[in-house]
Amino acid sequence: MKAFIDVDIQECLRRVVEENTLYYKTDFEYDIGKLKNTVFFHSPKNLLWFSRESGTHCFDERQVYLTPTYANHTWLYYQKNAEEIKAFYIEVSDFKEGRALGSLVALDYPSHCEQVKEFMQPAQTAIVTFIDGFKRTFDVGEFEENRDAIQYKYGPYSSVEYDRPYDLNNLMYHIHYRLKHDIKPYDFDRFMEEMRQERFERVGYHGNDYVWLSPYDAHACHKIGLPVFLLHQDEPLHAICNWDEVANLRYKSGHLLAIRRQDKPVWEYINPERPKSEPLFTQKELSSLYWCVSNAGKDQDITPEENQHLQGLLGKLNVIIGAGEKEVIVVEPEQGQEPEP
Repeated sequence: MKAFIDVDIQECLRRVVEENTLYYKTDFEYDIGKLKNTVFFHSPKNLLWFSRESGTHCFDERQVYLTPTYANHTWLYYQKNAEEIKAFYIEVSDFKEGRALGSLVALDYPSHCEQVKEFMQPAQTAIVTFIDGFKRTFDVGEFEENRDAIQYKYGPYSSVEYDRPYDLNNLMYHIHYRLKHDIKPYDFDRFMEEMRQERFERVGYHGNDYVWLSPYDAHACHKIGLPVFLLHQDEPLHAICNWDEVANLRYKSGHLLAIRRQDKPVWEYINPERPKSEPLFTQKELSSLYWCVSNAGKDQDITPEENQHLQGLLGKLNVIIGAGEKEVIVVEPEQGQEPEP
């Protein structure tokens, strides 16, 4: 298994979300809170996390191996859609400057689900946290049968944590021992590139050339004039001219909506939901724009490479200014000069 040692856990998982999750990306903000709790509230530092097409989930590892827990049910629920799941084991070691640091292990989700089903155990105790902060421990059977009565007596509760202290401690020891002997250090950038390639190869394309988008984001790109493409296995590349032709695509139809990778900076700049961490134009591009302006009207030849570069700049400007909003410039003929037909 591929392990990523001494990494910024939040940044790595955020990259997975950006690449693998199309909808409900804000789920990840709750996951960050879970990571912070491992330090500030002495919560378990061993977690299981996965990203899917419609959201993310983060659980205490122990809870996944216990029944009946929400963590166990949810972790096993998505086996039918295993190809869209990117799952990780998380071990938090430190928290510095607002960032969770530690190690990640990329899991084979179907295999891990089989492991959970083999070793999961019924919980013995339910540790209930009430809204006043007070905690009480109940036998699982007593809690499940008397939830209403317990709330009536002690007030509403905010969370329930299940446990099986002695047996589960032994199980976690053996699982971690086996895990640490099966891992090998791996480069996270390389892992992300492989993940991107895998998705596009399923429909016969190269991941370096395109960026996968949700229908919502693809429509937004289409409206501002960025070329949007429809990718599907055994079908030629199709540039979308009219959004109506793809508006009713069935969910999970096997089609991918994408933009060219070279257009990604433009989309990130235009997208109001993305922070503007980098300028749209590089210093080299600004120099080229200055060259265009300073040499306007001069009779100078440019190479095909320079022309291609300038066309890319014009594409960016076209999006920024907005199609149909550019001022038409009319050049008046000089006195005594005949106007051109």
